[in-house]
Amino acid sequence: MSIFGNAGVTITQAGGVIAMDTKTLFEKLLHLNTYERIGRDYLQAYQREMDYGAFLYLMQQPSLREPVKAIASPSAQAEQKRLRQQFHSICKTELSAQDFIKTDKPFEMEQLLRYINIPAHRHDFVEMVCVLSGECVHLINNHQSVHHAGDMTLIPPGISHELHASPDCVCITTKFRTNTFLSFFSNLTRENSLLSAYFTQIMQLPFCSCALSMHGGT
Repeated sequence: MSIFGNAGVTITQAGGVIAMDTKTLFEKLLHLNTYERIGRDYLQAYQREMDYGAFLYLMQQPSLREPVKAIASPSAQAEQKRLRQQFHSICKTELSAQDFIKTDKPFEMEQLLRYINIPAHRHDFVEMVCVLSGECVHLINNHQSVHHAGDMTLIPPGISHELHASPDCVCITTKFRTNTFLSFFSNLTRENSLLSAYFTQIMQLPFCSCALSMHGGT
């Protein structure tokens, strides 16, 4: 499956699955989804990004009237605090592939949400981050980089990272089970190159501490 090819593509957004040709898909991804529109309106109303607790609350309450006001109510704030604490308790260890990748799938592709602040986290799977338009601020082990269209970052398991997309950013994340990722790229380990050495390190050290960024341009 490739988001750059001419064939039909399937990709997951918060709220559903999209299957269409690449051009139509990209045009659709440029538009804000429901959660992103609420996040934009929240930013305009309160001059700060909507955090992940509010996002999780909205997912549990999909039929809220005037959601920007609703998530600011005392009862909603109390529930969001509980959800944040729950999320942070999970982040102290690692997010699991079983919660992000369907059991019958080797990997999952998602669009990075804009206007929503998702905190730093670790996971036990490999994540590939591709910026298709705009820019994305990526904090990896507290080191900040700004990535632009054509840039790709590979995040091995166990690395703390967080992503912040600009309003015009289209950023696709692909989550691979570690064994699946290694099988896909096993041929690279046979080459005599820096990239080969890096992939070999991932295979030999399951919790390699180094992310890899490649700047492809547009």
